[in-house]
Amino acid sequence: MKLLIPTCLLLLTACKAAGQLEIDQERLDWGEVDFHSEECMDCSCADGCGLTPILLNNTGEGPLEIEMPNGFDDSHICIDGYDSVTKLSLGTLQPGEFFLLNVSVCGYLPGELNTSGEDPPREVTGKLRFATNGTPSKATIDFSFIPVRRQE
Repeated sequence: MKLLIPTCLLLLTACKAAGQLEIDQERLDWGEVDFHSEECMDCSCADGCGLTPILLNNTGEGPLEIEMPNGFDDSHICIDGYDSVTKLSLGTLQPGEFFLLNVSVCGYLPGELNTSGEDPPREVTGKLRFATNGTPSKATIDFSFIPVRRQE
């Protein structure tokens, strides 16, 4: 009888409904981003450059906590409504709920700007990393862009 009780508790714990993260983007590839654009000089407008929505959906049967354990690369990327901090909590999604993250390019570092005629062009790359208490426990989205300034 003593062995039966721990076994039953283990089975109940294993059968607990879990959340499941589904992301509608595998990669963000903005191509060339012009930081001299008259519409949004230096990508400093509210939406940055190349605003791209990312849908994070809980397709599982239990709650799903989502965080960005390392925050995000705010030297290059902006996520509307969020500041980059370690262990950035995006919140908890119930089954069938989703987050819509608006991600855009916001900057480049010294030495990353492409000058005319560079072959191959210098590409900025990175990852958005997510962690969950469900399945998968970790997920990433690769991003890339080529910073340019076209003065015509």
